[in-house]
Amino acid sequence: MPKIRLAEKTEFKTLTRIWLNATLTAHSFVDQKYWESGLPDMEHKWLPMSENYIIEIEELQRIAGFISLVDNYLAAIFIDPNDQGKGLGSELLNKAKQLRNSLTLKVYQKNETALRFYLAHNFVIDYEEVDSSTGEKEYLMKWHK
Repeated sequence: MPKIRLAEKTEFKTLTRIWLNATLTAHSFVDQKYWESGLPDMEHKWLPMSENYIIEIEELQRIAGFISLVDNYLAAIFIDPNDQGKGLGSELLNKAKQLRNSLTLKVYQKNETALRFYLAHNFVIDYEEVDSSTGEKEYLMKWHK
């Protein structure tokens, strides 16, 4: 049975590995070197400034994924590729919805799996923009209770 809890700083290296593996799987349309260059910032800048919750598969004593919140912004939700499709992302997103009255996030248009996931969880597209660091089109999406 999965358990959700606040992440500890000592787990940030594991979360960074999950982030990279899931990102490379979901965002193959962006150069791999771009993501790899972001590893230090993820571990030492972005995770420390966020409220991070992990989903742990207790019987295996293994972290399967995490969600990061910065105020009402859903900065990250990543599930290890080996654990995707098991409902863990939905559990994390439901946790975020319990903690907040509204959420916003950005998702690349080419990441159709994630886009469908957010639409299925009652997020709506607010507007489209271009991510200046990758040149890729993305949507800003919103959810309200």
